Amino acid sequence: MYMGELWWEAPEFQKRKIEREAQEAEAKSKRETERADAVRNYAAEWIRREYFRQTVGGQLEELGGITELEFVEVVFDRAMLEGEIQYRIANGEKLDEDMEMPDFKAKQDRKQKVLLMKAKEELVDALGEDIAKFDGLLDDDKDDDEDKKE
Repeated sequence: MYMGELWWEAPEFQKRKIEREAQEAEAKSKRETERADAVRNYAAEWIRREYFRQTVGGQLEELGGITELEFVEVVFDRAMLEGEIQYRIANGEKLDEDMEMPDFKAKQDRKQKVLLMKAKEELVDALGEDIAKFDGLLDDDKDDDEDKKE
């Protein structure tokens, strides 16, 4: 038995403290894994419903009749957001859609701009500088940048 003045320095107490911290970390990891699985399940359900809705509505035919796998790639980020919202609703967690949706849309806009720039660069590489200037692909971005500076 430890006979020092400070009981929390005793080896028995330190051993129990380390065991308790390990158990808490394991439980937290398990909760996070269960949460991620539940969110993915909700997202998958949302994707199936949305794909069916757009297929029946004829919206996917306008895009060239993309497959379900291609549709999943297109809407994956939105599906994960919807899954997170559904999870929070189901578990009674605080939900602030008014704040989360604009953040999501802003992130999607930035992502879309980056992808558009990459596509334009690939097009210029493939077709040449003359075609890009003729089509006005490069001039549009320069005008936007100048408008932001003013």
